[in-house]
Amino acid sequence: MLSGCKTLGCTCEPLLPNNVSRSLQSAVVAGEEEESIRMRLFMSIGSLRLLHNPDKNPGVEESTAYGSPALKIQGKLLAFLPAHRSAEPGSLVVRVGFDDRAELLAADPDVYYVTDHYLNYTSVLVRLSRVTPDVLRDLLGMAHKFVTARRA
Repeated sequence: MLSGCKTLGCTCEPLLPNNVSRSLQSAVVAGEEEESIRMRLFMSIGSLRLLHNPDKNPGVEESTAYGSPALKIQGKLLAFLPAHRSAEPGSLVVRVGFDDRAELLAADPDVYYVTDHYLNYTSVLVRLSRVTPDVLRDLLGMAHKFVTARRA
């Protein structure tokens, strides 16, 4: 279940291991069609790959975090698909400072949110269905600056 996107006619590697993404698997239990969940998962990973632009973000690499697809720089997380059940399906975790997160949450709470689990982490959850590719690129740029500034 939820092992890959080959059922969508794609030849890429499996999207997530079977034991990942409890929130998506709980959606199956709640009665949502598995194909709908696969499509949302496929779109989420596509959004993550869209963010990966080596020309604009040197040193950023595709990786994993907590068993989910992620983008990292020098081993530090920039963005990843949340595996924690508190995150809404179709979300992305983006690393930002607490001040930036507060501004994002205040500016557009329909797009950005945080759950109790992520409250003490320097990150914000993003509802991917409500953002454009340009906004995603800007968020990755914000995460890139945040993570590399912390390393300096």
